Amino acid sequence: MSALRSDDDGALLRVLFGVVAADELDADDDADEGLASVRTAYADLTGRALTDADVEAGRAAARSEGTWLDAAQALARELDDDGKQRLFAAAFTVALADGFVLDEEDRVLSTLAAALGMNEHEYRLSVDKLLAAAH
Repeated sequence: MSALRSDDDGALLRVLFGVVAADELDADDDADEGLASVRTAYADLTGRALTDADVEAGRAAARSEGTWLDAAQALARELDDDGKQRLFAAAFTVALADGFVLDEEDRVLSTLAAALGMNEHEYRLSVDKLLAAAH
């Protein structure tokens, strides 16, 4: 699959780390799973690997409330429907990295879906489809 965008502005990274921040996990194994899923999703979306500096920048940005949502809203104006679906699927994969989607992650995913122009019905259909594919 081709790269979604270059992400020179870091918007994709901020969105993915916004999902990780919602997890608020302290366990090292779960944190490692989340980071690994961000690295994989980012490579799929951009065609490039994250450096350690990128990861630290993404983590710092995720701690700034609203930063990921601003990035998602900007991406919504730029991406076509397929790109929006790919971004949402990548964010869902990050949320599912620990084996389940927590309530807070569901709220972040729902907010992301709305920012990308999905209504509640489209959001639930996408989640159901992604859950079925994961199992």
